[in-house]
Amino acid sequence: MDLTAAWQELTRFQETGIATSAHIYANGKENALVHEFLTKVPVATLFACLQDASDHGSDKQVKQACNCINRVLGSEDDGTSLFFQPDIVPFILAGLTHVEKEARALVTNQFIAHLGRKPSLDQVKVVADPLVLEQVCSVVADEDIEVAAKASTVLEMVRHAVYLLDLSSIGDSGIYRAVLNSLKSKAQSSCFLISEVTENSIEFMRFLETIIKICAQKDEHMEYGISSGVIDLILNCLQSDDPLFLMNVVDLVPAICQTKIGVQYVFQSDPFVGDNAIRLVGEISATAARMNIETWSWSDATLSKAFLETVKSKMQSTDSLQQIAAMDALAAFGSSSDKGGQAMPVSLVPSLSSLT
Repeated sequence: MDLTAAWQELTRFQETGIATSAHIYANGKENALVHEFLTKVPVATLFACLQDASDHGSDKQVKQACNCINRVLGSEDDGTSLFFQPDIVPFILAGLTHVEKEARALVTNQFIAHLGRKPSLDQVKVVADPLVLEQVCSVVADEDIEVAAKASTVLEMVRHAVYLLDLSSIGDSGIYRAVLNSLKSKAQSSCFLISEVTENSIEFMRFLETIIKICAQKDEHMEYGISSGVIDLILNCLQSDDPLFLMNVVDLVPAICQTKIGVQYVFQSDPFVGDNAIRLVGEISATAARMNIETWSWSDATLSKAFLETVKSKMQSTDSLQQIAAMDALAAFGSSSDKGGQAMPVSLVPSLSSLT
């Protein structure tokens, strides 16, 4: 179809939609208008118009094309949402990968709207397409913060929909594993070394935040996150020397403990790595003590042992800064409650003596 004629149809279609509102949820009249429009301008031609507008740098026409696409994706045909039609998937991908922010935004908005309407088994199968999920993972690092946040929400909603519908037929475990693997790979690609993370910390943190959202949904997800090294990717960031980045990472740690296996992993592993992190633990203990808050699971010897062994190793370091951090943490830990003092083992005495 000639694009000049297509643009004329887009203009007429836009005029018919002025009186309608909230194109995300189309009513009967709107569905009829969309159906008639598609008989004249197929979806492929509609996206060709968007590309034409983008190539010519026409913001007005880009907005016009996106408005029309939004109405089409929000409509229904014979009671079935066009958004969940298999032949629409290539255009969902086209929208997610498009250079125009409006295109990426409208697709993520449509995702959120449709997934929020309790889609059926067959509908979720369509959007659970590996290529679609892979691209949504990429949009998590979008230059536009709102689009990026919505992409993260989409991944969380897809996983939740799969969980609610118990979609064993489309591989429940395969979906969240593929998403976590993709997010991990993209996070690592955005920053190869913790020492470099401040240069790309915004994109890196978006990936980590989305990873946590998915892992925290259930023990099965957290277990895979641990076994695949995804959770360690987060905990290893506690070695950062950048205070602002470290604060953001520390905010993620409690989310790891939203599942039983996550709590066990944090207790049994050694997350208290790096001078900043170990000092932070001590400061938290001291602050909690002043507020009469019981912060430690004193009945869990593993937790206290992990912390105290880390303190001991830091005290034995030749780096004076590590020694100071360890002493700060130990002092706060010991004063956090009567039990804190009792938990300090005699084995630490030689380490303390060596510092005098």
